[in-house]
Amino acid sequence: MTKSPLHNTDIPSDARLSEILKRHLPDAPPQPWFTRTVLNRLPDRTLRIVSLIEYALYIIGIVATSIATINLFNEINAKESICGTQILTALLFVGIFGALLYSILSPWVSASTLRQQKR
Repeated sequence: MTKSPLHNTDIPSDARLSEILKRHLPDAPPQPWFTRTVLNRLPDRTLRIVSLIEYALYIIGIVATSIATINLFNEINAKESICGTQILTALLFVGIFGALLYSILSPWVSASTLRQQKR
């Protein structure tokens, strides 16, 4: 069987780089399908500050759509009449609110579901 030139470790710099990577990378978990090769190709973890900013923006969006929806319903109650654009606007606000709420809750729900499946 011929060895691929891409996997040639006869070159000293490649062998040295391979040793450095093996020493400094974390070991793979003890699962047969999860090898070091898979571990080396995983994306880097996102910065924690980025996720905090993301969740802060979701919360700001939820608060803003809640206030806009409450103001719309107060306007509808004050006029005691409703038109089609107000119905569409209310549906749009509720849809945006739902999408933002889903964006916040879906990672936690999926993580808890995975934890329950592992048990």
